[in-house]
Amino acid sequence: NHIPRVGDFNESNYYMEGDTGHPVFETVFGKIAVNICYGRHHPLNWLAFGLNGAEIVFNPSATVGELSEPMWPIE
Repeated sequence: NHIPRVGDFNESNYYMEGDTGHPVFETVFGKIAVNICYGRHHPLNWLAFGLNGAEIVFNPSATVGELSEPMWPIE
């Protein structure tokens, strides 16, 4: 899993990279996974969730407006 380190923005000051793989959870709505924020930029995360059986992947993010909207068509 990935932690952004861009200029003065370094989330590793607050978080540690995980080593739990790409877990998928069985729910009444289907098999779900969570790809957090910056992880969306890494295609292998999406692949791993799919290979692990995810039917829905949630991608919460703290970026809003001008910072993230230009990325949506690309992603």
